[in-house]
Amino acid sequence: LVATDEKFQDSGFTCASQAAHSPDNLYLAGHEGSTGLLDIRSRTLAWVHGEAHGKKVNSIEAHPTREHLFVSSSTDRAVTLWDDRKPKKEVWTIAHTNSINNATFNPTGDHLLITCQNHMLYLHQDPIAAKFTASNPPDVTTAQYRIKHNNNTGRWLSKFWPTWDPKHPDAFVIGSLEQPRRIEVFSASSGFQIASVRSEWMNSVQSINQFHPTRNILVGANSSGRVHFYRGPGEERK
Repeated sequence: LVATDEKFQDSGFTCASQAAHSPDNLYLAGHEGSTGLLDIRSRTLAWVHGEAHGKKVNSIEAHPTREHLFVSSSTDRAVTLWDDRKPKKEVWTIAHTNSINNATFNPTGDHLLITCQNHMLYLHQDPIAAKFTASNPPDVTTAQYRIKHNNNTGRWLSKFWPTWDPKHPDAFVIGSLEQPRRIEVFSASSGFQIASVRSEWMNSVQSINQFHPTRNILVGANSSGRVHFYRGPGEERK
């Protein structure tokens, strides 16, 4: 739990991400489109951009290897790359036709995965290449892969949030609405689904999933608070 002694120019926080270059700094995002950078030690805001997006910011994430860079996504249908040294001037913005659930870098930072409410996953390779600028941004057509995926979780389920495997930066998982219930595994190299995780105990949609950072373990959770724990090879019950 963190707090700031200063007023954040928004009605509330939606998400946060630890800055790659400083573990004491958090990127913040709000319901009305604001972003900011919070110093946890001093509880002060280094800056606030009250008009980063036109609507709610659904995700904000620091680049894992490039200092000062972070990406945000919003209900306003935009995914924007920022440099926190110039926080009110975007590096580039990718416009979409529908609301964006989230945008997330793989562990090495050479892939950007975008989940859109038009039932697509957009996988961009090398999204921070020098050729992309504010006047010449990447777009949906420059995505390396455009993957069809039913993201219509509706009002009562948590939105799908894909997760990269920190041990295998080419692989990510995402929940599924298909029957029987499953967690789908995709390859960033091919853009194809390469596996699925199923269980006789899994009777609900696993909207949120998370890998163990070093062990071959995956945890999935549904919107009712039930958690499923999966062990891979070498992780058998002792």
